Amino acid sequence: MERSRAYQTLNLQPDAEGQSVADAYWRLVRQAKTGADDPDTRAEIERLNEAYAALTPEAVPRTPRAAARRVQPSAGSGVWLLDAFADWTVAQLQRTRQRWAGRNPEIAVVAGATLALTMIALSTGAAVTVTLVAAATATLAIWAPWRRVR
Repeated sequence: MERSRAYQTLNLQPDAEGQSVADAYWRLVRQAKTGADDPDTRAEIERLNEAYAALTPEAVPRTPRAAARRVQPSAGSGVWLLDAFADWTVAQLQRTRQRWAGRNPEIAVVAGATLALTMIALSTGAAVTVTLVAAATATLAIWAPWRRVR
């Protein structure tokens, strides 16, 4: 989308920049989301996304892979297996946050409760295998790789 069209889409003056572009984008997206979840609403939000990307190309990665490349690598622990597991865990957490946008507090409560109940069960002498299977089941329910939200 060309810049002049992007300014029109976001209802901005051609000299608007920075925070005013972001504010207009988020205001319009919130307004669009208040409507019904239909193809017209999705198309409107996609149009707003394109306009925002045209006006702030450095702020909006084009693809999920581009977003992943923008994350600054950490120093790491120096243990390859531990670093690989940490990277995988972070990627899964980001994927879950994107899939369940707006549900992060609920996810945190369920995950925290699962961890706390697992620790309590293990400290009271519950069978380790059964407790870990139950905790893994709850974790998989949160992660839900098979669930596709449309």
